[in-house]
Amino acid sequence: TISKEIRRIGDCELSYWLSMKSIDIYPQDQDSALNALKCAISIGNDWGTLVSGGTLLAMKNEPPGIPYHKVATASLRKGRIDYSKDLL
Repeated sequence: TISKEIRRIGDCELSYWLSMKSIDIYPQDQDSALNALKCAISIGNDWGTLVSGGTLLAMKNEPPGIPYHKVATASLRKGRIDYSKDLL
């Protein structure tokens, strides 16, 4: 996808934004949700990690490759301890 290519060339903020817009249009777009999660993690965006991680976990079929530990870490930093416990 375009957002993956943008992430590959190094603009994770734009890639995250495009991925999240794609999810707004196609709520079950696993590729975009996983890409958004990877971007949020790489730029240290804890809220973005929680939003995109939560989106992935709410999908009908969770795709492989979700870094639960990264989502849990972001959750801890935002004070959502119970959510972290649930993930791990």
